[in-house]
Amino acid sequence: MAYTITPKFLQVKNLSVFFSTGRYFFLQKKRYALSDISFTLKQGETLAICGDAGSGKSTLLQILNDSNAASYEGEILLYEKNIRDYDRRDRVSIIRMMYPDPDTALNPHIRVYKILEMPLSMNTGLSPREIKKRISVTAEYVGLREEHLNCYLHMLTDIQKLRLSLARALVLRPQALLVDSSVEKLDAVLRMDFYNMFLDLQKRYRMSLIICLNDLCAIKHLADKVLILDHGKAEEFGRVEPMIYSPRSDLTRRIVQSYNHEYRCVHSAAPAVARPLGVITKNSD
Repeated sequence: MAYTITPKFLQVKNLSVFFSTGRYFFLQKKRYALSDISFTLKQGETLAICGDAGSGKSTLLQILNDSNAASYEGEILLYEKNIRDYDRRDRVSIIRMMYPDPDTALNPHIRVYKILEMPLSMNTGLSPREIKKRISVTAEYVGLREEHLNCYLHMLTDIQKLRLSLARALVLRPQALLVDSSVEKLDAVLRMDFYNMFLDLQKRYRMSLIICLNDLCAIKHLADKVLILDHGKAEEFGRVEPMIYSPRSDLTRRIVQSYNHEYRCVHSAAPAVARPLGVITKNSD
């Protein structure tokens, strides 16, 4: 796929997401999940969204993935064009989400091959042979074996379901990938496996990544920019290093201090040489 390089790949301007909670006479009551969020992302950059539970991280990803998921005010621009002006086929080829809960997001009544085949048959003009090759290449890349393609969802382990969710997102070769906090909850080895896949995707395809992260070490390795959310509001947004070394908000300071405290405790108990994220051989679990 040819990628158009532009300094303004994704722009979010004064985004406020709300849900209607009822009416009082002619006035509609609104409950805001996000309020006045703004940020920009260039092609190939990674944005880490950081915040406590209930801060609005998942809501932001959902509205970026599907602008009809909730009512919102403000603008979301892809290549300086409003996301609502794209038809569905064009939008899903640009931005895709790795669903955090495959058991509810994916159809359990069809085989894995069909789960991966449906987005391609609905949104591309590929021939059956090209679809089969695309599925095989994508499944192998995320760590699924050929025999897994004939399985149903309940026959896979939880990790294999996450790999399937990633494969379904990547099979259309999107230009941006949305990742919820499901990967961060994995054990260290599996986390690094997914993180290295994300880095490889950026290197190969200049794919942008928007990922929910609270681990400052992972943020430093993966992200170019950080958005700090607190109760639906943006506390801070900017490049990673200035925010870590010169935090402006109290929440950012607390995150940095918490990380530094944990780092000192671990290393004072068992000194070790810090190592960067390494390349891990993919496995199928």
